[in-house]
Amino acid sequence: MNQAQETDDTLAGGDDDAALLRVLVDEGLVTASDASRVRALGADGGRAAHLLPQIGAIGETALADALAARHEAPRLTPEIDSVDPDIAARLPVRFMTRTHAAPLFEQDGAVLVAMADPGDLETIHAIGVALQRPVSIRTATLSEIATLLGQLARAPSDDAPEEHGDGVEDDAALLRDKASEAPVIRAADRLLEKAVSERASDIHFDPGRNRSLGVRFRVDGELRSVETPAGIDPAALLSRLKLIGGLDVAERRLPQDGRIKTVVQGEPIDLRIATAPLLHGESMSIRILDKRSAPLELGALGYDETALNQLEGLFSRPDGLILVTGPTGSGKTTTLYAALRQLADGTRKVMSIEDPVEYELGGVSQIQVNPGIGLTFAKALRSILRHDPDVILVGEVRDAETAEICIQAALTGHLVFATLHTRSAASAVSRLIDMGAPSYLISATLAGVVAQRLAKRLGPDGETHGRVAISEILVPDEPIKSLIAEGADTDVIERAARERGMRTLLEDGLAKAERGLIHEAEARRLASGAAI
Repeated sequence: MNQAQETDDTLAGGDDDAALLRVLVDEGLVTASDASRVRALGADGGRAAHLLPQIGAIGETALADALAARHEAPRLTPEIDSVDPDIAARLPVRFMTRTHAAPLFEQDGAVLVAMADPGDLETIHAIGVALQRPVSIRTATLSEIATLLGQLARAPSDDAPEEHGDGVEDDAALLRDKASEAPVIRAADRLLEKAVSERASDIHFDPGRNRSLGVRFRVDGELRSVETPAGIDPAALLSRLKLIGGLDVAERRLPQDGRIKTVVQGEPIDLRIATAPLLHGESMSIRILDKRSAPLELGALGYDETALNQLEGLFSRPDGLILVTGPTGSGKTTTLYAALRQLADGTRKVMSIEDPVEYELGGVSQIQVNPGIGLTFAKALRSILRHDPDVILVGEVRDAETAEICIQAALTGHLVFATLHTRSAASAVSRLIDMGAPSYLISATLAGVVAQRLAKRLGPDGETHGRVAISEILVPDEPIKSLIAEGADTDVIERAARERGMRTLLEDGLAKAERGLIHEAEARRLASGAAI
């Protein structure tokens, strides 16, 4: 296939984004390869005008000039540099941030609105309806929009140190400019590509003295240091990553978090970005959600035939409460997703409440909690019970109210999956009791508890490659249910379960070590609770 044919295939379609990309490629402003990346990202709802500068396909100014000419929407001029807070208050900040639009002020009966994509007619219409005014568009760069919206996020504080002149804003504008420079964009892209190629689950940026920055990848559960990009200002690098994550570059005093879909090595990748102010600067952590490396089959997690049969029995139940326990990073979500994927066969209504939604699952109605607006696990759970679900996933039981509703849902004919942070399967019972759940109701509803850890898997050459689950599965029979109802402590329940054949974390780990899947020392370390 020649390049012209490849370009035609890449930009096939009659939508405005496809037409824009065709024009930019024809004019030599964007390569066919970059256009293809944008089309892949746009399949998840992103606008080409927003995505092109974020992946470094074209400079922000050049793109804004092209868009202004294409849509006959004049460029934002330097003297227009503020947002009317009274007008902006009529639009949700989340909406303005997502659509990269900033209402400026009213002029001649219309509201001037700066937009990074003047061809986004749906957003223009929505703004006009919300403001009840005609809208006049000015084309702006993403950085210009971020600067304007940054004004809304900065409120003066009585105890804040006095700022001299425009130093803070000037500094933020400088960082945005640096973050949009080609070397910084390339450095950020290379760092993400390196993390994905090394199968990292997380990237950690740790600020040090004298503006230094440490970078570490978490691979197979362990952190390892990597070389910081040479010749790149650490603040500019972090600003670049904040920009692609939709975060406010100017805000470095408060924690922020964001999420973005991007393309790395030709594959769509989800990134969760979180920042926090530390003593010597801003820290950043990036969770890489690579769908290619997420095993959504229980067999791929290393469960043996006996454990798989137990899990299959639990998943085939019509009702009851099934808990998956373990520390952060023990694979609880992966196990639950594998279960939901199996159950979402079209014959059941499956709903989940998560924080956050890590992967989109076909056939599952997924809700992401948002405590900032009052959408907690408990509130979302009460709501979805009115939607006649058969299977419910609660991402984490954090409080007494959520525990109570989970138990009530299980009592009324629902199959409920949830996670807890406990050391062992048996200790899940005492954790629920500590939350205020009556022991007799726990006894009546608890169908099973799966406690697990992720151990480093040994490859054929004896080197670590990937991870494998070690687990213990508690399926209460009548004698154990009686012990739970009586309020027996963890040791008594665990001893009774072992007498009835439950294999502990240590025993499962040692069995996998004997098979050459993991190191024995690794099995003992995880089972001892050292990983918690």
